[in-house]
Amino acid sequence: MTSPPDTPGIHEGSARVAVCKDGRLEIAGPFDWPEGTRFHVLPLPPLTPDAAASHFVVIAGFGLAGRYIAELLEECDIASCIIDRNPETISTQASLGRRVVLGDASDADVLRSAGISQATLLALTIPDEDAMTRAAAVARTLKPDLYILARAAHVSKSMEAMREGADEVITAEQEIALRFHERFAALLLAPRPQPATACG
Repeated sequence: MTSPPDTPGIHEGSARVAVCKDGRLEIAGPFDWPEGTRFHVLPLPPLTPDAAASHFVVIAGFGLAGRYIAELLEECDIASCIIDRNPETISTQASLGRRVVLGDASDADVLRSAGISQATLLALTIPDEDAMTRAAAVARTLKPDLYILARAAHVSKSMEAMREGADEVITAEQEIALRFHERFAALLLAPRPQPATACG
């Protein structure tokens, strides 16, 4: 996976790939995390070539979430196809050798062109919640055993998406609440800065 550009002062959410070797985690740098930085670790067991070959993923929407998914899939040698409505995005990704389809993911013909019939996973990362919900319903009809992971801004829309066919929905509302909880916990545990003392 390609790491996003380092941004001074930003430590949370900076993606890195760590590899377990001889009982230790090795993390690719460079990074500017301060001493004492804590990590959430999500183990990803290495895939065998047969396991990787058994998957095909359709990524609908190629914003930040879609890019991260594509990079992870490439790291794991898993084939994928990108759907996006932006011609420039499609042209750029095609020039990088990625399989792409221009169009709306809620269109059955577009999903078929992307290879939905052979897909094991569908990532609905499109920001338009109504389009996401429609796409979940159409994809579920086309491929009943497909696992559909979607995004939504609000809990109410995530519930609707699951009724329409999504298996799992990552909800911005919940993720923001969780991150506030994590950051406040970290701030409360951090030592307080000492007040400046006057000289002379």
